[in-house]
Amino acid sequence: MQAKLATYRREGALALRHMWFVILLFSVVQIIVSIAVAASNSSSEGGYKSMSFAAIWAMFLVIAFGLLGARIVFGGKAPELLIGFLIGVASMLAQLFFVLAVIFFGIGTEAALNGHKTAPSDKAYGAFGLVNTIIYAVWAIILSVNRKAVALNQKEAENVDVETYKSNNTGEVYNPATKPTNIPPANTSVDVNVDDEEAEL
Repeated sequence: MQAKLATYRREGALALRHMWFVILLFSVVQIIVSIAVAASNSSSEGGYKSMSFAAIWAMFLVIAFGLLGARIVFGGKAPELLIGFLIGVASMLAQLFFVLAVIFFGIGTEAALNGHKTAPSDKAYGAFGLVNTIIYAVWAIILSVNRKAVALNQKEAENVDVETYKSNNTGEVYNPATKPTNIPPANTSVDVNVDDEEAEL
């Protein structure tokens, strides 16, 4: 275990990648739990439709975070702005799920006292919310500590800009990776045929 932690300390990108797979796994579980809670609160007596909305909204936030986070894990180095944005989003999700956990635990306890059928699903979402709080908090900490390992520095960003965007003689902006092989020269002469009679005039 200690050897594994030492490896993660040396290779921050590897720690991010492995933690990302954990997030993806729990994202799938999040989708299932959110749909079950939304259905239970919308159709059962004593349910709260506002809790259904909160569960579905959190599900969409998790999906959006999964798509953005893949840019860092699988897309190589990323701009510092994107990394800072993902750190903030992960921290926000950790706080959101903590608040949802407290709310759903309270609603689930109330539903259990009143004998409503929504109690098990509400309590399950509350427990799962605590797990998500820990996961996203750990992700935010790992990304904060290892942000330099996955971030483009100023020199690398300038090199990317130079290599990606260049202008040819015609003023067109293109990507060198898709640069056409037969670019016409910028200054092309145009032959104009003038009739002799018009030339004499």
